[in-house]
Amino acid sequence: MPGASNDAALVSVNERVFGYDLTTKLEHTPLCLACGEAMSAGLHAILESAQSASYGDQDTRLAWWVAGPTSLDAMRMVNNPDPTDVELLFDAVRAGEDPRVIDSAVFCSLSVGGNVARVMVRDWVEMPLRSFNKNVAAWLRDQQIAPRRRDGRWQHGLFALVLATGRWQPDRRRYAEIGAKGADRPADVMRDLLRAAIRNVPIPPALLAHLARVGIIERDGGWVYRFDPSSNHRREPVETWDLLSRIRAPALIVRAEKSPVLPPPLAEQLCAGLPRAELVEIAGAYHHLTLDAPAAVVKAIEPFLTR
Repeated sequence: MPGASNDAALVSVNERVFGYDLTTKLEHTPLCLACGEAMSAGLHAILESAQSASYGDQDTRLAWWVAGPTSLDAMRMVNNPDPTDVELLFDAVRAGEDPRVIDSAVFCSLSVGGNVARVMVRDWVEMPLRSFNKNVAAWLRDQQIAPRRRDGRWQHGLFALVLATGRWQPDRRRYAEIGAKGADRPADVMRDLLRAAIRNVPIPPALLAHLARVGIIERDGGWVYRFDPSSNHRREPVETWDLLSRIRAPALIVRAEKSPVLPPPLAEQLCAGLPRAELVEIAGAYHHLTLDAPAAVVKAIEPFLTR
């Protein structure tokens, strides 16, 4: 248990209640001995199961399970997103229903951590499995990024994301290991990322501030991202035209008549590649059409947004 000693006890009072007789404040813990032993045994079982996770210097251990039948383990995708499974999840969420999921199925998770002699419940989640699957799908879409290699990952697992919040080691060309001295990684990163993925809530401002501090540096008289600039030279191009058909949402392409960047043939090809797209042209405007003809842009977009 992260942060807890070997003889830590699970109690319901945020006070020091330990004495030789264990009598102080026990009126707030209405458990008989048999129930207490059963709860401790159950907690130990789920935290030691394959459906649990904990990383080195992090302050949380997570366990999860589903009450009801399902063959789609979205939580496993948070930890290790397999591209095939991720596409199955996306398709199920897009369809609005998944025949493998019974309406009564419930996703549950328990996040616990230690404070020396106490085991604390940091977060408890109990939500319909359909809602959880939608939240995980949104999480995986939000952090999708084109890989450097054609066989690379579009999404990264929880371990990689937690690792990337630590100190970058230029000489070793990798992030400091989780639990390593001087890694400069907050102890609650795992908990914050899990909460964002499971509950579909924003990343906490404190974590964003940390990422800004460790991810941006001053170089050559300006502020740049902290990464090896030479990595750009090894990036393989991605053929994005092949990806257009995956965009199922309605799309509006607004083109400026005099734009040299988006000529008519290219705009028409873009519109044809998107399943639900339409093309509007703003007469007399150059490429920066929001500056050249803002009123015309608003007039073109408003009907699209209000449908």
